[in-house]
Amino acid sequence: MRLALAFCVVVGCGLCGNALSMSARRRVETLTGLIQGVRVLRVHMIRMLEPVSIALTASECPALEQLGRAMKPGDSAGRTWRVVAERETRPGGLMDVLTLEDRRALDTLFNQLGESGREQQDILIASTLEALGKNLSDAEKRAGEAERLYLSLGLLTGLMLALIVI
Repeated sequence: MRLALAFCVVVGCGLCGNALSMSARRRVETLTGLIQGVRVLRVHMIRMLEPVSIALTASECPALEQLGRAMKPGDSAGRTWRVVAERETRPGGLMDVLTLEDRRALDTLFNQLGESGREQQDILIASTLEALGKNLSDAEKRAGEAERLYLSLGLLTGLMLALIVI
């Protein structure tokens, strides 16, 4: 009976450790989705010459689609972004796992999106994709480290508790 309880404690603590690393994995998923969305946005804005709000709505990224739907006629992408980002970067929001660096890259994009010519917009989007790509590489590295760390800590805590139980 005690052995079964000890086993359950070890497994439970390991699962808790794994759950603690979820935010790092969510950041990777969020950045991946944003990068895909910005790529689609680029196609719609640069090649198809669609207005910013329509291009954002067609981006296939929930956060960017929400931004496109929130834009009112005559509103700038930067102003709308600040409102949406304020709401969606809070705990429980679509982008609650973004770091300050991630936000800066997106702030730069949206503050200038739709404000200049086609060529400048392409350069702006390319630089944003580069910055988000670097952030994604960093996030993937940190997610791997966090998974190993928290799983190990959870299992070690479980083993210590199991020794107390036995």
